[in-house]
Amino acid sequence: MTYLNELEQALKDLPKNEQAKWLDHYANYMKKHHLDDWSAQMTLGEPRDLAEKVRKQAGLESAADQRVPSEPSPKEKSKGAVFLKAPLAFLMALVVLVILWLPTLISWLIMVAFIFVAAFVGIAGAVVIPQSLFGGSFYIGLALLFLGLVLVWSPMATLLSMKSADWSRQLFQTVLRIVRGGRGNE
Repeated sequence: MTYLNELEQALKDLPKNEQAKWLDHYANYMKKHHLDDWSAQMTLGEPRDLAEKVRKQAGLESAADQRVPSEPSPKEKSKGAVFLKAPLAFLMALVVLVILWLPTLISWLIMVAFIFVAAFVGIAGAVVIPQSLFGGSFYIGLALLFLGLVLVWSPMATLLSMKSADWSRQLFQTVLRIVRGGRGNE
């Protein structure tokens, strides 16, 4: 179900002209700002929450305001679940985040190690070359080999960084959905 469809469902108790006005307003807003359904939800919030704001702006009572006062609200019922889900989801996300970024970190550390080895071996070759042409050339060649490995390794380290960033973004979107899912009955 699209964001606008969910908003329409949440606003179904409004008069048709009022409902059409607000749906048109938010459809234009999403189009103007190039928002897809996920981006609209991140920018505007949950459709139910937005519908409540629309009702308040329009000066209308919401269906939640019309219920019997002694009955606990869905928000009050789900508060405990949110407080249990959020830390657990955060902890799980942190563990997965470390696992996601570990190969990237190791890859960059390998590259830095190759650079240091190349520098030290190159300096050793420059120091040894006056005493032994063959020994100095060997060390300088070894330094060039490590620099070549850095050049070969850098695209993989960069790719791993980009993939880890993408996976991290997806992970945090999932955690947000889990945490918001706990508040889904508000």
